[in-house]
Amino acid sequence: MARLSRLSFLGFRLLVTGVMGGVIFLAWQARPVHAAPPDKPTAKGEEDLEIEEDVTRAGPPSKTLERAKKLYDKGDYYSASIEFDKVVKGNEDTEANKQKAQFFQGKTLFHLQFFAAALVHFDTIVQKGRSHKYFRRTLQWLAALAEILPESAGILKKIGTYSKEDLEDPALAPVRPKLYYLLGRYFYFAGQLEQAVDLFRRVPNDSEYYLKAKYMEGVCWTLVPKGKEAVDALKEILVVSVEPELRKKFPPDEMQEMEERAALTMGRIFYQTKQYELAIKYMEKVPQDSPDWLDSLFEASWAYYLIKKNSKALGNIHTLNAPYFENEFFPESVILKSQIYFNYCLYDRALEAVNEFNAQFAPVRDDVKRIVKQTPDDQGAFYEFARKIRAGTAGLPERTQLMTNAVLQDRTLLKTFAYVEEIDREMKQYEAADKAWKTTRIAGEVLQDLTLQKSLSEDTAGS
Repeated sequence: MARLSRLSFLGFRLLVTGVMGGVIFLAWQARPVHAAPPDKPTAKGEEDLEIEEDVTRAGPPSKTLERAKKLYDKGDYYSASIEFDKVVKGNEDTEANKQKAQFFQGKTLFHLQFFAAALVHFDTIVQKGRSHKYFRRTLQWLAALAEILPESAGILKKIGTYSKEDLEDPALAPVRPKLYYLLGRYFYFAGQLEQAVDLFRRVPNDSEYYLKAKYMEGVCWTLVPKGKEAVDALKEILVVSVEPELRKKFPPDEMQEMEERAALTMGRIFYQTKQYELAIKYMEKVPQDSPDWLDSLFEASWAYYLIKKNSKALGNIHTLNAPYFENEFFPESVILKSQIYFNYCLYDRALEAVNEFNAQFAPVRDDVKRIVKQTPDDQGAFYEFARKIRAGTAGLPERTQLMTNAVLQDRTLLKTFAYVEEIDREMKQYEAADKAWKTTRIAGEVLQDLTLQKSLSEDTAGS
């Protein structure tokens, strides 16, 4: 059913906007779906977060652990991974030193760019909780992985294991604003909006995460709902955008994106509170080169309709359905057009719009139902079919291909696909690794972890 709702007939755009009713506010997602792994990945503040050795409490390290650490320090991560594995699985070291090896193994896999496998290793530390010597320090590396892996990898859930007090660890100062933001997102998705707002408000205005935090704060307030507080949070973004000294602190692309999203969201808030003129004012601030421009046109069309400026509404609808935007999908705009003509007693034109809707979208509905029935219980197979749709090789009718592909451009879906693609990259990297390393126990574990994660991620993408 989840699959059917995602590709349902009217579900395409109703996932994003409500028709005449309330508006669904979506959490901010960065437009770049997945960045390529850095040549030399690292975690911010890595050197600052090393724990001073306490030989009295941990016991002297074994020769194997000493050798592993030296190899790590030299950047010979493949060799280091073998030695750290010996420490973790062996009996030479104390439990405290084994925990150190476990932590460094996660870091080693991170540096090898086996990010999904590194996440699995760090998760074993998270699961052990505060009894693990490196529990808090692992937060730094989860934050680093959050820069590379999409949220569908489950990073937020792991960060959600930590408390606000854990974030106040002095050693986490270099990454604390980012952790406020990430933990806030966890609470947002968990529906704990007051805790989310508290964390978003802790992000300082000189942090690179400030704009994102203010946007998410605004989103939270819309769900409480407290419209004034939401608008106040979003206005902070617009204040930054018009102050040159503040604006230059942020990358231009991000600044523009957040400015556009803040304006559109404010328009939606005013629409919900029936302040339609204000809603239109802010929706029309979204520029034509924005990915959200067509959405703003569609939503402004309803506002124009409700204040009886039907010529403006019809003008927007005409633009939405122009041949230039054939890859976009706004079936509800045709419904609105029919409603406007009906209200003016232009019944022939209203009927024409109804016929247009049925001619264009009824076949798509039937095609979508057929697609879903092909693999009713096989999520992995459905994911493979989705890949074919994205590649244009699914053999669908042209109109259905265009519209289903438009649905698959949903930001959350793209991030889910990105995780599968990341695991594919890591699998290829594994295959290209040194043959001798691939015969080791740690290499076998990496392959096992990647194989499992690939299966799970494909099921998630196809669900």
